[in-house]
Amino acid sequence: MATAVMRRKGAGCEGVACEHTLGEQPLHLYGYLWVKPDAAVGAAQQDGDGEDDAEAKDACGKFSVVLTDTVVFKRQKPVKWLFMSKQEKGKILCKSKKKLLPGLVLQEFLAPKLYARGTKRDDTSGLVLATFAYTERSSTTGELQLVVEHLDKAGLTVLLLHRDKPALSVLQRFIPTKSGYNHTIQSVFTQENCLIRKCVNPNLIVDDKVSISQRTITFEADENEIRARDVTDKGLHQRIEKIHVEISAHLEKIVGKEIVRNVAYFKVV
Repeated sequence: MATAVMRRKGAGCEGVACEHTLGEQPLHLYGYLWVKPDAAVGAAQQDGDGEDDAEAKDACGKFSVVLTDTVVFKRQKPVKWLFMSKQEKGKILCKSKKKLLPGLVLQEFLAPKLYARGTKRDDTSGLVLATFAYTERSSTTGELQLVVEHLDKAGLTVLLLHRDKPALSVLQRFIPTKSGYNHTIQSVFTQENCLIRKCVNPNLIVDDKVSISQRTITFEADENEIRARDVTDKGLHQRIEKIHVEISAHLEKIVGKEIVRNVAYFKVV
């Protein structure tokens, strides 16, 4: 079984003012994205009964970002399964409760939708299939950290069918890039500016001669080990700023507080 566990520091208070639950637990973001602005704040904390067979259960609106399959867990139970509409660009949907079973999640995630360059399609045992994220307090500093695990078939199976999970966690389908190298774009958005950096892993994602962590790690590495560069592409800057503006405007309606600083991670495939 291969599981790569990595940590991003400073996960707390990156979304909104720290007195709100989203400031302390940024993974609530996924539940809030699906909530309609006129719904009560408490609705974002409830189990989703989602969309698959009822169009009325769609999301609040449309976003420029493309969200990969995302399953939100509360303890052992999957409570929301978010995905993008194929009919309406930018609309986030939520699967119905009958689909929120670990076995069904496993079945879906074991079938890759995209393949990295050099992938042997008849042998997917070593492929990176998913990322699993949760927060924890550092035992040394007390700082809130976002823990990111990259999972292959064996690791995903153990996670869904056997492992204990934190109070809140998020499982996402891993999307490989066309280049074959894992990369992440980090953006720090405020009302004054938007700072964007890109970090590219130097190892091919399909190179099973190295560990999963060596193939996937980007901004989880120590700051002095990160191979990051500023993004200067004006078109990409505009796209990411637009996404931040959309998400911030939506969250402010939901949580009733101004988004003063938002740190997000994207992938351009």
